[in-house]
Amino acid sequence: MNISQANASVKSALPSLTRPEQLIVLGVSDLETGFGNWGSDPSLGAGSNNMGAITDPNYHQGDPPSPTQFLHQDSRPNPAIPGAVITYTTAFRKYATPEAGFVDVAAEALKPNVKTAITTGNLWLVSDAMYANRYYTGVHPTAKQNIDAHAKRLAQSVADIVATTGEPNPFIPTADIPELKATLPLASGPGSSQSQAASSISRPTLRFGSVGPVVQEWQRLLKLKADGDFGPATRSATRRFQASKGLIDDGIVGPDTWKAALNG
Repeated sequence: MNISQANASVKSALPSLTRPEQLIVLGVSDLETGFGNWGSDPSLGAGSNNMGAITDPNYHQGDPPSPTQFLHQDSRPNPAIPGAVITYTTAFRKYATPEAGFVDVAAEALKPNVKTAITTGNLWLVSDAMYANRYYTGVHPTAKQNIDAHAKRLAQSVADIVATTGEPNPFIPTADIPELKATLPLASGPGSSQSQAASSISRPTLRFGSVGPVVQEWQRLLKLKADGDFGPATRSATRRFQASKGLIDDGIVGPDTWKAALNG
């Protein structure tokens, strides 16, 4: 199964989710497997060994798989012996269809605190919420290091998915995610302290038809209803704002328009 097929499966199986929520389901499913471990067998699950949704906690090391399991070899650093690793086997659940696997992933991953984090458009906060749920534990010495590592990998997965599908990325660009500044909340208005601090985080270009949490941020900056849909009203307000700042009033929110809004 490739990214396009997985994307179609999630949209079919989970139509009630917002697009950012669908992307998180896809992104966490892609973390380990890249959707590549399924091969020609659609029953081989919908995610990775980071995914509590598809692992079987009743599996005992050394046992053969049951008819409802397939096995995956993995390794982690051995904290007792520097440089050594511990090799172990994880049992993943099989599903009748990929869609059923994605539904299971969504149920496990999208707890209320994660859904709230998704609305910020900040993947570090999404990983932080998942970590709080013990969705994964990681191998690094501190919680922040584990969250940083997970956020970077999740960000790369989401970037790969949106690049393949040709859609806008609804999340804040991710180069700075491991930095503390990426944990700042979204700007609350031009000239605010949050806005000025958040201006150090780059934003994606928005235009007519864009959707998602970053559109909501832009709408809040313009004091519009933050419905996350860059429609005619948002485009008109954007043009008025650009004209007021001496910018080209094309209705496209690029770097100069973001800078003018975030810096007041």
